[in-house]
Amino acid sequence: MKKHLVMSTLVAVLVLIAVASSASAQAVMYRVSGEYGIVDVYDLEHATAVPVGKFCQVEVDAAYPFTGDLVGTANLHFWALIHGPCGAGFFEYKENYRATGTFEGTVKDKEGTLELFYQGRGWPADVGEQAVASKIIIRSGTGGLEGAKGVLDVTYVMGDTVDSYAGHVTLR
Repeated sequence: MKKHLVMSTLVAVLVLIAVASSASAQAVMYRVSGEYGIVDVYDLEHATAVPVGKFCQVEVDAAYPFTGDLVGTANLHFWALIHGPCGAGFFEYKENYRATGTFEGTVKDKEGTLELFYQGRGWPADVGEQAVASKIIIRSGTGGLEGAKGVLDVTYVMGDTVDSYAGHVTLR
């Protein structure tokens, strides 16, 4: 009887270890970095700008081609609060950003889509100085990216034609 109890306990422990190691082997965190360009974000013909007191709220759709560890395109719906009047140029005043949308492409050779949330801020800067600090939150994924989660830090340096990103993505 004791031998059977010891054997049953040993089998149960081995099963728990196998399940735990299998679950942890499924999710892997990757460091990622790269750049994304801007396509159509300056097409203000399709943007809406609404005065909100002494501020201006701008709403626009934008497509961003990603390179580096994320390869594909993010289509985002942006809201920006400009701390100045409507019609002011980009980065003349402080700016706050929020966006939601979808990335379609590959991450570490896995293909699918990612649901994104973007939040950040911009400010006036001279050429060569940082003008944006933002985060992209990866909330979920589909296809080969199902279950993906992550956070990307975004920076823009005045005068560059791309934003840079660096962070981590957890994939199964």
